[in-house]
Amino acid sequence: MENRHPFKSSIIILCFLLSLSSVSCAKINSVWLSATAGSALDKGQYDKAITKYEKLTELNPDEYSNYWNLGVAYARQHKYSEAQKQVVKLQKVGKDDLANELKNAITDQKSQSK
Repeated sequence: MENRHPFKSSIIILCFLLSLSSVSCAKINSVWLSATAGSALDKGQYDKAITKYEKLTELNPDEYSNYWNLGVAYARQHKYSEAQKQVVKLQKVGKDDLANELKNAITDQKSQSK
C-alpha cells in the first residue's frame, strides 16, 4: 500500500531524536498539521482543511491564523454561519482587524456565489 504521508515516518524519527532536546514533538506535529491544512485549503480540499484547522485550533488556541483559515474554508464551502463563528472568536480575543478581514472575505465569497 502506498504511503500517503511519506514524511510522517521521518517526523516520528525526528521526534524521537528531538526528545533528547528542548524541541517538543507536539510543536513539530503542529507545524506538520498546519502545512497539510494549508495545502488542503490551497487545493480546494475544504473538508480536509476544516478537519485539520479545527484540530489546530484545539492544539494552539492562541494561533489566530488558524481561526482565519478555518473561516475561509467554511466560507468557500458556503457554510457562512460556521465561518461567522470564526469572526466572533477572533473578536473575542481582540483580533478585530483579522475579524474584519475575515468578515470581508466571507462577504466576497457570498457575492461570488450568486
